[in-house]
Amino acid sequence: DDRLAKCLVEVNLQELFEAADGEVLAELIRLCERLQLNLGAGPLLVIAKSESQELAARVQAVQSIAGKENITQPLLDLTRSRHSQIQVAAVQKLAETAPEQFAEKLSGNWDKLSEPAQQAFIGSLGRDVSEEGRKILGRTFASLLDGKLPKALELDVVTAAKARKSKKLNQLIKRYEAGQSAENPINEYRATLVGGDAAKGKQVYENHVAAQCVRCHDGGGQGNQVGPVLAGIGKRVDKEYLLRSLITPNSEIAKGFGLTIVELTNGKSLVGRVEKQTDQSLSLVPPQGKTIEISRGEIKKITETKTSVMPPMGSILTKYQLRDLIAYLETL
Repeated sequence: DDRLAKCLVEVNLQELFEAADGEVLAELIRLCERLQLNLGAGPLLVIAKSESQELAARVQAVQSIAGKENITQPLLDLTRSRHSQIQVAAVQKLAETAPEQFAEKLSGNWDKLSEPAQQAFIGSLGRDVSEEGRKILGRTFASLLDGKLPKALELDVVTAAKARKSKKLNQLIKRYEAGQSAENPINEYRATLVGGDAAKGKQVYENHVAAQCVRCHDGGGQGNQVGPVLAGIGKRVDKEYLLRSLITPNSEIAKGFGLTIVELTNGKSLVGRVEKQTDQSLSLVPPQGKTIEISRGEIKKITETKTSVMPPMGSILTKYQLRDLIAYLETL
């Protein structure tokens, strides 16, 4: 019962905070947020600034700040943290709590932040409504077109500019898109090749419900062999190959992992990857992952196709998720 939990936590809040540290403290902050216990910006900022606290707790403290207190300057101070995760949390909280001042306050030094914090700043400009935000985005997009912007920021700049729906920015977007060949479907996704977060990509790989990467592949030794083994893939192929495999999987089918159609004598058909064949039987691994043993006497016809079992990931994952996933696959 949330009411009982709220009562117990509220009564023992001081003792709980004194006893907790690290991930336990981060979880306690999240619990207070869920139970709508207002901790106040002051105590949370103390945690966020404390070098003695573990990073997870400090980041969670920034993310949990709520209310209308003037916290602009403390958040600006946190953007100078040596930890990129705290910088990111502070930038995002600034955009949330001071939307009118956000772009102006960071306009002079956003490009000195860590790469993830720069990405967070530019991404937030897509939701910013200030004239200063539009100007910064316009200058940044112009740098992209001139080839002077770090490639890791390309996806963020283009996405934010499209979100603003500004006439001036739309002109820059048209110039950008005119330089991409529509004949190659990969070109639309090239901005995902640089700037990804491997930790976030791991979450996509292991937990994305629709993509179900981990169900088919064996990136970590689980033995799920609908798709090819991914352990060591980052050393065997380059990022271009990874991108092609994700966006146009039919163009990069690993040997032995094409789709095979097995027509049975009873009129039914089965589809999957052929794992093993003998004179007596055939082992087929369908997309669901459970191997089916089929005796030769049941088989009418076997057709090998040039189709991948994996669907095109561009229709399932966002470009940000693709960028993070590619960064993770490089680490395997």
